[in-house]
This record gives sequence, C-alpha cells and structure tokens, in this order.
Amino acid sequence: MVQSPGVELLAKYAPKFCVTGSLCERVRTFAEQFANAFLNRDLPSCELQVLNSPTDHSGLGTGTQMGLAVGTALAYLYDIGDVNTCDFALALGRAGRSSVGTHGFIHGGLIVESGCYAEGPSLGPLISRLHFPDSWRFVLVRSSEDRGLSGEVERQAFRELPPVPEKLNAQLCQTLLMELLPAVAETDFDKFALALHKFGRLSGECFSPAQYGTYACAQTTKLVQRIQELGYPGVGQTSWGPTLFVATANAQAASHFVSLLRAHQGNVECHITAPNNAGAVITEQAEY
Repeated sequence: MVQSPGVELLAKYAPKFCVTGSLCERVRTFAEQFANAFLNRDLPSCELQVLNSPTDHSGLGTGTQMGLAVGTALAYLYDIGDVNTCDFALALGRAGRSSVGTHGFIHGGLIVESGCYAEGPSLGPLISRLHFPDSWRFVLVRSSEDRGLSGEVERQAFRELPPVPEKLNAQLCQTLLMELLPAVAETDFDKFALALHKFGRLSGECFSPAQYGTYACAQTTKLVQRIQELGYPGVGQTSWGPTLFVATANAQAASHFVSLLRAHQGNVECHITAPNNAGAVITEQAEY
C-alpha cells in the first residue's frame, strides 16, 4: 500500500443524499449498496464529497478503496458497530478475486493473502503483513491515457484465462517466500527490487493471454525495458496497468530517477509516493 494518490472522502449529515467530486456515479452506487445491506433504506441522508481520488481503472485499486471508504464513512455516521470492513467489502462487491486491497485498507504495509477458497462470499485469509521501511519510495509511472481492464471485459478475461501452470505457481511462491518477503523483513532494498520485478514478471505470464504479453501493451513493455536500462531493476505493472511502479531506496533516489526518465523518455507522468503502513485513517471534524 502507498500513501498517494489515495482516496480522501468527506462525509456529513444532510437533509437528503448528495455526492460531489470525482467518480460520483461509483460513489452513489456504493452508497446505495451499503444502505440496502445495512440501513434498510435506498439512500442515506448525508453528503459525500470526494476530495481526492486516483484515476479509475489505472491499476491502483481505486474501486476497492473508494467502496471501503464509503462504507466506513457511512458506518461511522450511522454508528453501525456490529459489522466490519470485511463485511463492507463483500456487501459492496469487492474482494471477489483478490482481498489484497481490503486487507491493505485495514492494515497498510505489504499484504500477502491466500486467495478465496471457501464456498460462498468470503475474503482470502491474510497470510502475511509486513511493515515497509519508511525511507523507501515508489515512483508511479504512466505514459499512456489507456485504462486497464474493468467491468464485464475484465470478468470475461478472468473466465477465459487458463489455470496457472503448476511450475509457474511454484516459482511465484518461491520468489515470494524465499526472496521478496525476507528482503523486506531484512530491509535489503537491492534484493527487494530484484525480487519485486521477478514476481511481477512471473505474475504477468499468468495474464498474458488477456493482454499484450507479460505487460499490458507494447508501449508498456518498452518502458519497463528503458527503466531497467537506466539502472532501476525494481519495476513492474500495477494490476492490468497502464501504471508502472518503480522501487527506489529513498526520496533522493526517487527524484533522481524521475529526472533521468524524463530526460530519456520525454512526456511521462511520474508520481513519487511513500509506503502506507497505517491503512485507512478516520478523522472527525467539528463543524462551526
């Protein structure tokens, strides 16, 4: 989980429901789902204002984070204490394929979950949660306005994907357990960067039938190669893309990378962010 770009949502009582800011339709849908599941009404009497949000369908888990933010805010407003974030996620249709975003919303840090194996709606059990070194930085890189798969197109892609080969699955598990997690636990950035790219590349092979190959498109593939040529091995694709992440050892290294990439690549969008080790934060503001 990273600190930014993140979802920032303001919720307050109002005579009737209204929503302002970005992603209004998605927010309204989440509010309707929450109200039907937990308040026994169509829409709650409140105002929801989206102050900040990542671009939708850019590989940053915006839908899950927004849905959980809406659920958490409404539960806080209406004093619903007998349900938790996991209940919100399932009621709002999140965590159907991955529970990483839900566990990350709660805990922050580096999340490993096992996948959903139980019958019926359930979250994948949290297997590991590690605290990221606070000095490490990630640069989110985007060179295209394209969006990753979503909605029915994404659901169809998952239905048509073949099972992950046993050998590939074993490679993923070994990379995660023997390389990536130990590197974070030992604060070994160089080993972490190599393991992160390796894990992302292997993961991309699982989804190659539904995209260009290991990465979303030819442009993304070339950009990954260019970043590695510049001396930054810890690069990979976020979800279906088009956003890439690049691991750097500290803020100075992140700034240097951005300058270097722009000098060699031209017009690319770069955003430097720190790890988020806290999860979601609720702040109560008094009205005057």
